[in-house]
Amino acid sequence: MLRASAEATNTTLNLRAIPDLSLDPLLPGGAELLAFTTALVARDDKNLATTRSDLAKTLGSGAVAAAAGAAGNFQMMNRLLDATGVPKPTDRSIETQLGLASNWAR
Repeated sequence: MLRASAEATNTTLNLRAIPDLSLDPLLPGGAELLAFTTALVARDDKNLATTRSDLAKTLGSGAVAAAAGAAGNFQMMNRLLDATGVPKPTDRSIETQLGLASNWAR
């Protein structure tokens, strides 16, 4: 979704920053967004309050709500796809862009 959104809006995005938080995602507030979503998905309550506050300071409280909603929607879609037995895609282009292709069993 993020890649498609960036392409649709002609926004530069460094997808390698998703698995490697030391990299710049090249988005305004991107580092704060990645830190928040990482804490949210990892259920890291210790860092969640700090990363939520950092994101709100950088992009505003609406960005926090939007990021939390997107993360929740993503989790819901993954659970739905897993529960219904939808096969994993064979196209590994996103994994290649993230530098993860070699980590996936073919």
